[in-house]
Amino acid sequence: MIPVVFENCFGWFHPPLSDRSGGTAVLLCPGVSQDFSNGYRPFRLLAEHLAEAGYPTLRFDYPGTGDSADPESNNLWEVWQQSISRAATWLRGQTRADKLLLIGLRIGGTLAAVASERLEDIAGLILIEPCQTGRSYVSQLTTEARLRGAQQPEAELEVGELYLTSACIHDMRKVELANLALPLSLPVAIFSRVPEEKLRIRLAAWCKRSINFTYEDLGGLEAMLRPNHHYGEPELDATRLLIWLHCNIPPSAPSHASLPLPKPEAFILLNCIETSLSFGSFWRLNGILSRPRINKYPGFSVLICNSGGNPRHGFARFGVECARSLAEAGIASLRFDFAGLGDSIHYSDRTDLQTDPFTEDRTNDISEALDTLEALGFTRFALHGLCSGAYHALRGACTQKRIVQLISVNLPWFSLQPEKPGPGSSAQNCLRTLIRRDIASLFLFGQQDAGLKQLERHFGADGRFLPDSPVIELCVLPELDHELTVGWMRRQVAERIINFVRTHQTSTWLSKTEGEPRYGHA
Repeated sequence: MIPVVFENCFGWFHPPLSDRSGGTAVLLCPGVSQDFSNGYRPFRLLAEHLAEAGYPTLRFDYPGTGDSADPESNNLWEVWQQSISRAATWLRGQTRADKLLLIGLRIGGTLAAVASERLEDIAGLILIEPCQTGRSYVSQLTTEARLRGAQQPEAELEVGELYLTSACIHDMRKVELANLALPLSLPVAIFSRVPEEKLRIRLAAWCKRSINFTYEDLGGLEAMLRPNHHYGEPELDATRLLIWLHCNIPPSAPSHASLPLPKPEAFILLNCIETSLSFGSFWRLNGILSRPRINKYPGFSVLICNSGGNPRHGFARFGVECARSLAEAGIASLRFDFAGLGDSIHYSDRTDLQTDPFTEDRTNDISEALDTLEALGFTRFALHGLCSGAYHALRGACTQKRIVQLISVNLPWFSLQPEKPGPGSSAQNCLRTLIRRDIASLFLFGQQDAGLKQLERHFGADGRFLPDSPVIELCVLPELDHELTVGWMRRQVAERIINFVRTHQTSTWLSKTEGEPRYGHA
């Protein structure tokens, strides 16, 4: 897979394995919000299966999601539709494919169906648990936001990284899958948990217009909808999807020669330049290096770890927002996926397996990321993580001598094993190690976060028994939830992180000039 950039969007191109195929290209349209995070790794696996079957495939992040740039317009519904058109244009131009197939997940399926109305040469449409109406999806997002307890602006909606204006909500509510005027000859397949009889009743208008579709239950595709922190459950099985595809839109040789494979390029943003890196043994790990346009701390970089089973973007896209806030402050960072999460690969008997977000030992992944940054000229590092990422960052700081700062947000525990407080506990041992190595450490919690109870269990209320050391700092912020689901929470935490990094910089950290990044193929 090859990282690509087009029209403020970041994506991955998966070329077919054979030069004799490629006449039919596939564009993957992801969901948004939690559907985006849950479906991220399964979409990568699906793209790999499609490429192996002879279909060049592009998966990408809409503006305002994933690693893409922030949207230029406040109406996200319009922005997402435009980005699909631009992605289709890029894919056609790159592959010279004669046919284009759209595959969409949840609201991405609805967007793909909307795109099929106006895009030319769409050869087929596969919808995976599509949202039947925009109105119902807005209601779902509204309920999600209310359950998180976030105060909502009047007539608008903020849920995670998404901010839906009144105009956006109005446009979304008008959309109904059954009312879309799809081309009559377009092959359509719907994979859904909704029983076939009920789905056909809901889409009766299609039948009246002689729009036929194949119904399949979700069997094998459930992984796309499963919470990404669930571990040990069946992986994606795209067999039935691929069978339908081969029967209806088989791979073919392009009528025109495709262009040479695209070269990875830098993503030029307002305050930083981002490049995709592949690194580690067998180039199995992937991440995004974010360099400030004006680097105020040469030789220093923050390494940002995964949160739970989420890809490197983090809860509510905090990994991306934090990296770009750091860059605006003149601080470089690398956000990357641990092996078996997001875009990073874990090999076990030659099989790419998901890994347990919580119990898997990540010290080797962290070490390989640090090696890569060192090869680029960085010599001093901070480790940062939220939730399980904070735990892995803590363990990494205690084992890696190259770490000079630790930034822990809502650390859930000090040890995976139950243990009693005391001098020999993991909590006490970790703190002693941080102090002995003079690692400036910030432990930041929301006032109601469950992890704060763990800290108090080992170090007393308000951390009163924390070691008296200038390198250990405890910060408790009121009204901060665990996943930083509201924008002001993420901005407040990013500001604290930046201030901490600045405060603990010393002139001795200024080191040799950074090298040029190695652009990554995976």
